[in-house]
Amino acid sequence: MKRLIIVLLAGLLTCTATATQQIQDQLTYQGQVYEFGENANFPLEKYFESCSKEHSRQWIKLRTAHNTDGKWVTVSSTACWRGHVAHWAVEDNLLVLKAIEINLKRTKVESVEILRPIFGDQIKDGKLTAHWFSGHITLGRKGEILFFEKGHLVRTEKLK
Repeated sequence: MKRLIIVLLAGLLTCTATATQQIQDQLTYQGQVYEFGENANFPLEKYFESCSKEHSRQWIKLRTAHNTDGKWVTVSSTACWRGHVAHWAVEDNLLVLKAIEINLKRTKVESVEILRPIFGDQIKDGKLTAHWFSGHITLGRKGEILFFEKGHLVRTEKLK
């Protein structure tokens, strides 16, 4: 019996777990569209991790309102636990949010104007500058890392 348990445990420990690959945010940089690389820093998540409770409530309400069956669901796909895909761009060395897909219906990409209840006058000309974001974004297939300070692109680095 002891030997059977050891064999079963060894088998479990050597199994490879598989999970659904997550849909990444997209970034337009130098005229090309890239998906964020692995272990991405998602700028909207960085905002909602540190924002006021009121903004968090508004974000949940917005995501729930975009759920067509009316049930309380914030995750519409196992491929995106975040419940949205953001479409970013680097324009004039600034990280800007240009569009967002909420609850991944994959039929409609929303204007950032939908986020006006949360961000208010920070949205200008249909864009939201990510002034709260300091960190890096890895461009998936390009193999380049972009470093930002308060939404400003400060340097780039090639992956080795």
